[in-house]
Amino acid sequence: MSKPQPIIRPAEFKDVEAIFRLIKSYPSELLQRSISDIVQNIDRVVVGELDGKLVGTVSWQILPEIGAPQQPSVEIRSLAVRKNLRKSGIGRALVLGAIERI
Repeated sequence: MSKPQPIIRPAEFKDVEAIFRLIKSYPSELLQRSISDIVQNIDRVVVGELDGKLVGTVSWQILPEIGAPQQPSVEIRSLAVRKNLRKSGIGRALVLGAIERI
């Protein structure tokens, strides 16, 4: 039996509270993000959805000050997957989705 595959998609404003709660569920592992920070950067967030529920998120930041402007560095931020779904490939799918968007 195969694992259910999440839908990986760009985040929308309707996802902000769920993204906030998911990041908040990892207080020791992730820098906490405010709701306003998530809203301001929503165009740089990808989410994973299973059965209509948000189960993972990842964001990125472009760091043009490192390297040439034509080849900026990108930092992956706030990668989080619901704890009961860790090690299911969702994190990898989220990072690949972020790379595709970048």
